[in-house]
Parts: sequence; C-alpha cells; structure tokens
Amino acid sequence: MTYYHEELMSVLRTTISATALCFIFVATGCRDRSADAALKASIAADGAAYVLSDTMPYEDNVSSGTMALLHRNGVFIDSVDVAFGVPRVGRDSVLFLPVRSASGATGVTTSITDHVLFDGTNRKLLKDIVPHFDSHFSSPAMLAGALYYWGFFQSTGIDSVQAVRYEFKRKRLNQLPLPATFGGTDDRFYFTPPFLDRKEFVFKSAAGEWRFRTPRQR
Repeated sequence: MTYYHEELMSVLRTTISATALCFIFVATGCRDRSADAALKASIAADGAAYVLSDTMPYEDNVSSGTMALLHRNGVFIDSVDVAFGVPRVGRDSVLFLPVRSASGATGVTTSITDHVLFDGTNRKLLKDIVPHFDSHFSSPAMLAGALYYWGFFQSTGIDSVQAVRYEFKRKRLNQLPLPATFGGTDDRFYFTPPFLDRKEFVFKSAAGEWRFRTPRQR
C-alpha cells in the first residue's frame, strides 16, 4: 500500500549543535543499488578523487554483502560497504560504511561497523551527528544534497519509526512519524534505502510505502 502526504510539516523539532531545526516532506518506490555502478564511480570532493576498487564478498552471522577498498588520491582510506557506496557531502567530505574483521567464538567474521563522515583528514560517526540513527537498520541515502534515513526511538516502550531528513550545511533536521512496524529481523534492508522518484522522496518497507515532497524554497 502506498501513502501520499501533500507537503506535510512535522510538528517535531530537534536541536542539533544548539541550532533549532524543523522540516517538511511528501513521498515514493524501490531501488536496487548496483555494485558495478558504485565501483565505476569516482567521487570528486574539493579536488580529491575518491575511488573504489578490489571488490570482495563478506559475511557475518546475520548479513552479507560486498566490500571494496576506498582510496583518496591514491592513498588507502578504508574497506567499505559497496551497497552504501561513498556519497559526497558538501565540497570536501564523503560518507561511507566501514567493513571490518573481528575474531569471535565462531572464528573470524567480517561485518559492517558504523557510518562515517570523512573530510579527508578527520572521521566522525554519523550516529553522533544525527539522532535516532542505527547503522544496521536506518538505510541512509544522500538525495538532492540531504541525508534521508529511517529513524528509531522508543516511546512508552514501543519502537517508533520516523522518516528523517537532515541537511548538513544548514544543520536542519526534519522528522515525520510513520505507521511503519519494526519487528524482530536481522535483515539489514528490511527498510529500503530512501530514493528519489521524480520530485518525490520514497520510504518503503514491508509495512507500506510513503512518498514525500520537500516544500519550495522561499
């Protein structure tokens, strides 16, 4: 089932870095993230070229995927998840999801860690920048210069789900509660990464599909 919202404004307001923020949405579909497309893309940020190479599969106890080596101007940066890719943020930064190996009771496993914002020198965890973010289930996507993701928080003991939009440049946060359900699952893509369908931004899960449209700039 698809739900349409005509330029709805969230009544929720959140403060980030002492800045008061607010937001408006409308809604859309489904998208497959191509590993081949991600590998062929080089990301230019402030004169620096970020390139993915040398793909290889990875798998842990609950999920699997494809990882690649991320380089910046020929210098190795990290091993990253190909499904998320390396979206650009502003002039000098990129986002990526590191993939790391660790030893455990079942042997060595390789799995995703936490999304990172990297400016070429410093790293900052995405969960420390935006609220209600979970690297395993939030399925973030950079669309039209803003970060869209599924936000989770507990209210009266029940997990609530929100469609969230964050603008890094203005530090503007928009949140809109959704009637989506979050049951017991290990599926990292239970919530489809938000995507753009013409002028609508789409949030999709097993519970339904919600389409939002950002308001005109004034």
